[in-house]
Amino acid sequence: MDPDGTVKNSGLCLTALSTVELSACSAGSAEIQKFTLEKNGNLHLTAHKDSCLALQGGDGPGLTVAKCKSGATGKNEEF
Repeated sequence: MDPDGTVKNSGLCLTALSTVELSACSAGSAEIQKFTLEKNGNLHLTAHKDSCLALQGGDGPGLTVAKCKSGATGKNEEF
């Protein structure tokens, strides 16, 4: 994760829309490309602290953005 909150791979940025995907990085790192990693392992959109990155269906392989949960039901949100 870069200091500005972007998550990059092969020159592309992790982007959270209705799905989570790698796409071209936006100038100034768009709101949909800025993330915060919490101490508990939750990775959420910086602008939407209640929207956590989660493994789709509980165990992937896809990713989605869902309302943050805690405890056993939130295990698929801890990275």
